[in-house]
Amino acid sequence: MAQRRSLPVFGLLFCAAWMFWAGHLLAAPEDAYAVSGIAVDATAASAAAARDKAIADGQREAFQQLIQRLVAKDAVKRVPPVSESSLTGMIDDFAVEEEHSSSVRYIARLNFRFRRDAVRQLLLNAGVPFAEERSKPIVILPVWSGAQPPVLWEDPNPWREAFAQRERGEGLVPFIVPLGDVEDLNAISAERALNADPAALAAIAERYQGEEVLITQAIPEGEQVSVVTRRFRGATLVSTDQVRAPDLNAAVDAVTTPIEAAWKEQNLIGGGGEQTLTLTVPVSDLKDWTEIRGRLRSVSSLRKMSVLSLTRTAASVEITYAGDQRQLQLALAQRDLTLSQDQTGGWRLQRRGTGS
Repeated sequence: MAQRRSLPVFGLLFCAAWMFWAGHLLAAPEDAYAVSGIAVDATAASAAAARDKAIADGQREAFQQLIQRLVAKDAVKRVPPVSESSLTGMIDDFAVEEEHSSSVRYIARLNFRFRRDAVRQLLLNAGVPFAEERSKPIVILPVWSGAQPPVLWEDPNPWREAFAQRERGEGLVPFIVPLGDVEDLNAISAERALNADPAALAAIAERYQGEEVLITQAIPEGEQVSVVTRRFRGATLVSTDQVRAPDLNAAVDAVTTPIEAAWKEQNLIGGGGEQTLTLTVPVSDLKDWTEIRGRLRSVSSLRKMSVLSLTRTAASVEITYAGDQRQLQLALAQRDLTLSQDQTGGWRLQRRGTGS
């Protein structure tokens, strides 16, 4: 009687992963399509009517904020008008953060999540380029020089308070203001920040999983404020900018808006169609493959991935993506993945920092 031979468990699991992923459509992340903290205040003949009006007003405001987030500033006016019924159809779900009501008035803060495919189709049909890829977080270190010596964690620090009040984690560029707890105090001080201490910058970036650190120093000058901002990636100084603003809120916008605009410009996609690329992905075991697969799934520009072959040491994968190759490489870099060509001209995808 012939003896049946079974694959090792590792091989069976790999085959299962292969079967699941062959031709599987990728679900892109929805974070960029969530808008929270929309304040509404509506009055009507009844509490129910006031609530309905508030929700309609809220979803309109959320949609406008979403468009401002995804679309380049000079292209926003090209977004076609959307009827109330169509807009309602674009909402995946919404939640009430807090609410107060009377017999004729409704006040609340609402969170909305939009249907990605519906919004994308609206913009693609209108020929409006947009970006949906998110960068790694940027850690903000706001140093206030209105006191002597300059302060970072100590109170009062109105510059830090201005950033904390305006902190934006949902946008395409998440800006993170550290908590200012004991671990932060041990990681970096105002003096070490102003001196751009490499070890301190690395510690605070690692704690908040940031790709970059912004050391931004605000100096009051009469009724205005002067701000010097240095942008570091690791120990490397990426840029230095200086602005003058009428107040701290305007200064926050002056620091963050150009960074958001530049990121959006780098990642705009439109009606240019989709590209296909075949990649070799070195893997060490099933856990490694699962981790890399998860990172690929989170790339918003990927539309489809098919596994062409799979062994214990490598996968051959065909991906379909929107945008150009440079944008794909930038998106993958946000997941610590490197896309490069080997000596034969083939494309290789691997974790950042692994051997070639």
